[in-house]
Amino acid sequence: MIAAYAPMRATVRRKRLKAAQAVTERQAVDDVARLLDVRYKALCRELRRGNMRKRLSKLDSSSDLSKALNIDWAAWIKDFIKHLRAALIPIILAVQKVEAEYWATHGGKYDAGDPNDVIDGYEARTGQPLSAIGDTTQTGVLNTIRNWYSDPGQPFKSLLTKIGVFFSAARAADIVATESTNIASEVAGDAGPKMGATHWLWDLAPEDGPFPCQACVDKSEGGPYAFDDPTAKRPPIHPKDRCGMIYVNSAGVEV
Repeated sequence: MIAAYAPMRATVRRKRLKAAQAVTERQAVDDVARLLDVRYKALCRELRRGNMRKRLSKLDSSSDLSKALNIDWAAWIKDFIKHLRAALIPIILAVQKVEAEYWATHGGKYDAGDPNDVIDGYEARTGQPLSAIGDTTQTGVLNTIRNWYSDPGQPFKSLLTKIGVFFSAARAADIVATESTNIASEVAGDAGPKMGATHWLWDLAPEDGPFPCQACVDKSEGGPYAFDDPTAKRPPIHPKDRCGMIYVNSAGVEV
């Protein structure tokens, strides 16, 4: 099959992916930020109920802090993940669309499939379910409460401020950025083999400054990596990692 247009280059694909992600991520960040803010306000109301230090003083070392403070983390995590998945779907669809356009210029037709399978796929591949975000939040909040209680000199306001970090707009942006890269890697890992690409290269992207982090530089100096190699870790390898994947053959030549 002959492509109707000149094959899209990796540089163009990269730009289109980043643009598509940027547009859809903005709404996702807003959605996640609202979810976190609602939880933070509910948590603050509970913590303000009565004298917090006095309530904590009645607990022994074996007490379940969440139950003692009437905090149902399991229910919140379940609800949070449900809404987070929904917020990520538009990003998945946008990434799948760019990949379909890329392969169309190479004479192929990429059948992306169900976007929910993308999330299920990278959760299974990385061993990091979305629920881990909720677990990390729970652990961070409870440890913050314990540390505050152990220091009588800390005012109550400082507790609320420190807990707020786990529910901030900045954290919402970090969550979405990391999951967006997981999405791009999972879609690339699905599209490449279907379209005949056997390997991939690590595509460096700057993080919080003009240069990529050393961990990502090290990954980029390896490869090409086989799509069917389960030991070849794909981006992201750290929070907010914006690196990507380039389709190549076994010799490292772009396809």
